[in-house]
Order: sequence, then C-alpha cells, then structure tokens
Amino acid sequence: MADTEMAEVEMSDPSNEASAVKVNTSDPDEDLSPTDNQSKLLSASLHMVVLAVITAICVPLAHRTSLRTEQIVGIAYLLIYSLYVVCIWYFFCKAEYLHRIYTHSEIPPEWAPMSIAKRNVPKLEHPITSISEFSAIAGGVAKMMLARIGTITWGILITLIMTQIKNEHIHVRVSLVLECMGAYGMDMIGTFYYDPRSKGMRLGHHIGLALAIFCLIGFWMQQLVDVPNRNKYVADDERQEPLIWLCVILTVFFVIFFGLFEGWDKLRPFQPPKDPAELKTAVTKRAKLDVGFETVGLGMLVLSFSLYFILYPPEW
Repeated sequence: MADTEMAEVEMSDPSNEASAVKVNTSDPDEDLSPTDNQSKLLSASLHMVVLAVITAICVPLAHRTSLRTEQIVGIAYLLIYSLYVVCIWYFFCKAEYLHRIYTHSEIPPEWAPMSIAKRNVPKLEHPITSISEFSAIAGGVAKMMLARIGTITWGILITLIMTQIKNEHIHVRVSLVLECMGAYGMDMIGTFYYDPRSKGMRLGHHIGLALAIFCLIGFWMQQLVDVPNRNKYVADDERQEPLIWLCVILTVFFVIFFGLFEGWDKLRPFQPPKDPAELKTAVTKRAKLDVGFETVGLGMLVLSFSLYFILYPPEW
C-alpha cells in the first residue's frame, strides 16, 4: 500500500457508545517535512520518466528497424527491470542503516473494509533480508514499484500473445507457455510481498518464486527444442545456432547466487556486534550482502525471460 496517508486514529472499543473514535483533525500538511514532499514528488516524477524513456526507445525501434515485435518486447522487458534494479539499489546505497521495519495495519472502525497503515515498527538489530521485505513497508515507493513491475510484465505479455493470435502469426510452443507461467509468478512475487507475520502472504510469495523459475526453464526449451525444430524447415542462411552455453551460464549463476540468498542466513546467522557503535554498519553491510545475492540470483530469471523474446525464433 504505497504512499498511504491516514489521520491519526485512536482505536477504541466499538461496543461502548461512550468510546468514540478520536481523530486528529489538524491540517496534515503541518506535519510534512520538506524532505517528505520532495520524496513524493521525486517518486511520482521517476515513474513518469521511466515510462517516457522506455517509450522513446521502443517506438523508434518498431518504426525504424527490422526488429520483430517479440524482440522489441524483450528489449522493453530488459529496460524495465534494469531501471527497477537501478532504482532499488539507489535506495540501498543511499541508506546508512538498513534495519527491518514492520508495518502494522488495521481497518479503522466504521471505515471502508480496507486495511491501512497504522504504524511502522523498526527492528534495529535485524537487517533487511530481501527486496520484497524492503518493499513490504507501507508508505514506501518500493512497494508500489514491486507491485507495478509484475503487472506491467503480465500485461505486455498477454497483449503480445493476443496480437499474435489476431494476426494468425502464432505457433503454440511449450516454451512460451512456460514463460507465461514465469511471468505470472513474477506478478505474484510483487502482489504477495514477503510479510514475515503472515503465513498466507509468505505462501503466495514462495509460490510466485517457484513459478518464476519457469522463465529459465522456458529459455532452455527454446534453445533445445524451438530453435532446432525451426532449423529443419528453413534455408541454411536462416538457421540459428542454439545458445546452450548461454543457458548454462544463466543457470549456474542462478543456482549459486539464489542458493547463497536462501542459505547464507542458515550458514552464517547474523549476530549483532557487542559494540553498539558498530551495529549500524554491521546491519547495513549484511542487508546489502543478502539483497546482492537476491539481485543476481533472481536477475538471472529476469534476464532469461528478456532473452527469450529478444532471441525469439520467427515462425516457420
């Protein structure tokens, strides 16, 4: 629930008529710091700039080059996720203290049936362990970015497939079905953000991670099945060489870094330093290490997803 604002509400017993909901009716703008206003403006502007940059690159590619639609879509995916990673790591690199923050949410009495942020609780001795945990903090732009990027991915993919169907220019490929499953998983990762206190949200998040692995499996199938099958029916000068070596590199990096991301805390659990003066540095260093493992590991899935369309074999 990104950039959520709420009045200061004191929850009381709704069964007691004398116990009323006390609402702070003071002007909320009086409590806003210049930094808060600048942050909101920067966040909104950043989203618009990203959309403008992607459009400015992809539209000329469609108009002035011989690239096929699938290839341009793959380039767009690569741009979208690259800009997302740059934005996230900008936040991390600017931070001096990357400790955990848990958001407590409630539905105000007699209000709409929608949970909103009540307070954020810092856990100063615990580092941030993932991008999703960082994005679960209500009021932060990272939460909206994670949810939006998955939805954009799915929307572009389905639009591409519908266009292929309408143009009668589609050949049902198992690899494409697997990529759809992977894209759906990426959308689930952003929708079911990692909430340590919610079993349901954690389950949805882990299912999304499992489905996202199909992005890599689909790329393997493209190079092992689709490319050789097409080579049987086209002229020698139109044949493509299967890039098995690229699949191997992506898989090795994914296994190593995602394994480190999942297992590092078990191999070397974080222990707060005895000297309180070193706590901030130790927590931030560990948070960046964990998120670094995750970035490279999941980045291999995103890269394989983008390369699938950039290297998409033409119909045969």
